[in-house]
Amino acid sequence: LAGLNATLAGNISGNAQFQKLDGVPYIFADLGVDTLVFNDQMLGTTRLNADWDDTRGAINITLSSGTEDSKILDAKGAFSPNSKKLDFDILMNDIKLQAFNPYAEKGLKDLSGEVDVNLSLDGTLDKPELNGTLNLDQGEATISFLNTHYIFNDQARIYHNNLYLEDFVALDELGNRALIS
Repeated sequence: LAGLNATLAGNISGNAQFQKLDGVPYIFADLGVDTLVFNDQMLGTTRLNADWDDTRGAINITLSSGTEDSKILDAKGAFSPNSKKLDFDILMNDIKLQAFNPYAEKGLKDLSGEVDVNLSLDGTLDKPELNGTLNLDQGEATISFLNTHYIFNDQARIYHNNLYLEDFVALDELGNRALIS
């Protein structure tokens, strides 16, 4: 993925077409990945569908991943090529925090637990904007500069691409409570 240092695995199959008919783009994709793995986390069977919406001048895109037991990723929305506008809703369930260890290693280490994510992706391709919530469950991490291990089960907020912890409760290994804002 462009700009994202990620390990991906799986076998992709399907069809994708792009052509212009009388100056109007025609885009269609129906792709599947048998068992998508992201940074050693199994996301499961994955499906990507895209088609051109002539009335909106946008590509409608849906992306879903899951197993027989649960849907792990559900993203739906549209991308307008002329304006580069993004308009997506992204839901993720039971995402293993360990998958994000490569991105958090400067401030955190030994990340574990799970997170449920509810985000909107708006703005433009040049200036994307994420907003939403992260619900952390059985989370654990060591804060590098403190070298202290914390346990947390709380909610964080993403607003204009920034992560906010508001009265976020974390416990150290001795059960001492930290309130982070």
